[in-house]
Amino acid sequence: MAESIVGLPPRFRVLTRIGRGGMSTVYLAEDSASQGQVALKVLLPHLREDELVVERFRREISVVRRIAHPAVIAIHDLIENADLLCLVLEYHHGIDLKRLIRRSGKLNVGQTLAIARQVLDGLSAAHGQGIVHRDIKPHNILINERGVAKIADFGLARVDDMVRLTSHTTALGTLEYLAPEALSSGVVDGRADLYSLGVTLFEALTGKPPFRSTTPLALMRMHLETPPPALRAIEPELPEHVEAAIARALAKQPEDRFDTADEMRGALLAPSAAPVESAPALPGCRACGAPLVDGVAICVDCGHTPVQIDTVEQGGQSVVIESTDWLRRDQLTFIQKSQVTDVLLGLGAEFKIAEHRLEQRLRSLPVVVAEKLEPRSAERIARSLVDQGVPAYVSAPGEGGLVRRALKSIHPLLLLSAALSGCIVLATALLPFVHGDAGWLGFWRVLFVVSFGGSAWEVLRHLDPLFRFVDSGAGVGDRGSDLTATGLVRSLHAVDSPRLRTLAARVVRRALALRGELRRDPAVPAEALLDVQRVMEAVLAAVRRGAQIEQELQLASADEIYEQLQAVQARLDGARDAQRSEELIASKLELRQRLAAIDEQQHELAELYNRLLQTAAQLAALEASSDASAADSAASLSTILRDLDAELAGYREVRALEPVR
Repeated sequence: MAESIVGLPPRFRVLTRIGRGGMSTVYLAEDSASQGQVALKVLLPHLREDELVVERFRREISVVRRIAHPAVIAIHDLIENADLLCLVLEYHHGIDLKRLIRRSGKLNVGQTLAIARQVLDGLSAAHGQGIVHRDIKPHNILINERGVAKIADFGLARVDDMVRLTSHTTALGTLEYLAPEALSSGVVDGRADLYSLGVTLFEALTGKPPFRSTTPLALMRMHLETPPPALRAIEPELPEHVEAAIARALAKQPEDRFDTADEMRGALLAPSAAPVESAPALPGCRACGAPLVDGVAICVDCGHTPVQIDTVEQGGQSVVIESTDWLRRDQLTFIQKSQVTDVLLGLGAEFKIAEHRLEQRLRSLPVVVAEKLEPRSAERIARSLVDQGVPAYVSAPGEGGLVRRALKSIHPLLLLSAALSGCIVLATALLPFVHGDAGWLGFWRVLFVVSFGGSAWEVLRHLDPLFRFVDSGAGVGDRGSDLTATGLVRSLHAVDSPRLRTLAARVVRRALALRGELRRDPAVPAEALLDVQRVMEAVLAAVRRGAQIEQELQLASADEIYEQLQAVQARLDGARDAQRSEELIASKLELRQRLAAIDEQQHELAELYNRLLQTAAQLAALEASSDASAADSAASLSTILRDLDAELAGYREVRALEPVR
């Protein structure tokens, strides 16, 4: 006999109960409006009385309804009245993967990969919306008789967290599949779902999960510390690339896993399609060993500036940026000026240079940008500048070539003016003897002062950068400009969030490597290089916002707030004074709002992490596509930037970013 549900609209006819858990009961029903079968997930009566559980239920469902993908169980409706809180879901006839594994013992490689492909497609769609499942396990993967797999219970993991908080219990079954970071920091992104899927696929192929224990504490320690068993030691016939992909998904640190579900799917099904890191163009960092990026010798991974430049106390050589076009006063482009700063600061030279005045100095060429250098160091700087398209040469002390080159670059009209001044001097001296008319003498003197003064000022202005480039108060590393890659990397490593820094460093590394590739292609438009710069600035702004959210979440504990709510509710139940009751109600409302704010911040942080991961994957794919034309690369960059603008618009600043202190 079919069960009846109080408060259920008459359009639904309950057929049978198909499941029950610690949070809800699931029924199969017919919907007369859609003329089809649906699943009704009804929140248990005692939980409907908990305002916090109900509030989180509403919030999570409103977020998850953004997902629209064939591999995700669709949410059709939310029914809420005085007697009922119920989700109307797509009904997927079949069994969950856990029951299928128990029935079959284990699945073959073909079955497992077919399920993995569909699940990863669904996760890709969800992560693209900034939504993390948080509870991927065989129980939440439904498979019908045709092998079609769908992911269930998106968003309900966080509701279940609130249920466990209210009951002070721990679900051992969920711990079997939980990512290490969810057990330690609690901050998760899409890579946590990939870890849980790795555990699920391990179980599907072997019949048993990689970690098993009878106590929650021991199981948590295994996820945090114990390496998973080698799959091919259990299943020798398993393809090597499948074992490698699952092992990578099971890495303890998120940065060692795949960035996205698409990358994991590529490694499982078509390993040759997986993006690979480009070979390092420079030696490794002396501090951490990570490869340095071409054109930016400051280490992206650790922020260390390796000292590669040797100086001398007396003499030494100078590096000069020369003038190539006397018709233009501001002869270096914006990109070239950024490259000059990147080279000088990135190489870690021990000379003094006023970074905040460098852009002004570079307006008049030639200009000395380094002096008192060992010959090999001077050659290294000059060669690095030339490689970046900046005209530079090495000048030895006392050779005189510096001044000669400077004079060659002076505008011809300036030389003509100087010659005219000389003629005026001679005429002023001879005029009284020729005419004897003192009246003309004053006119020639005025003309001389104007001509000579203007010529002298222009010559001094032109030669000033050659002899007054040192600013004794500013040393390398005192101040960085976010308009350069070096400044961006320095600002990145000033962010107080190790996990965000690590993720953002990967994005910036790939962006810088891509910029190096584009610079070497003359067909790439300058706008594409600026797009790479904008991508890095958007990433830096997002990382700063993420670090701020993490700091705020560290100061606010959901567990503590819930305990305070329970205490307030207990006092409210026993209150007899009306004024005291109003105060307690106001306090209760404030605490509930703080819990809601924590939920919003956690969602925002998850979206931010997922967007950074997507950007890293997009840049890696673009860098790996060696057959892509310059136009295609520029178009792809524009797409990446547009996605960032859309997702991270709230984190970007209109003005130039200031360095983090």
